[in-house]
Amino acid sequence: MTEYLIVCTKYRYVDGSLLFWRPDSAGYTVNLDEAGKFTAERAKEMNEKGRDIALTEEELLDLPEFKKKTIVAGPIDFLKLLKQKKKAK
Repeated sequence: MTEYLIVCTKYRYVDGSLLFWRPDSAGYTVNLDEAGKFTAERAKEMNEKGRDIALTEEELLDLPEFKKKTIVAGPIDFLKLLKQKKKAK
């Protein structure tokens, strides 16, 4: 079964890092090791307003901006890249 990390785009970044949903939708983290992994169905439920972006860990690791444990990039450019990736699906 494919598991998804969910990137929160509703709130601003912490020091330029992405915010990932924690397990059980219990807040956010910038640490990939602390990020929740969700089924496609749960990711869809959590993203009912279309603000968050679900990515597999492999998709995330393939992004050129990826750095171990956190993603640090210019917020506007990186958010634009993620939204383009989401639209391509």
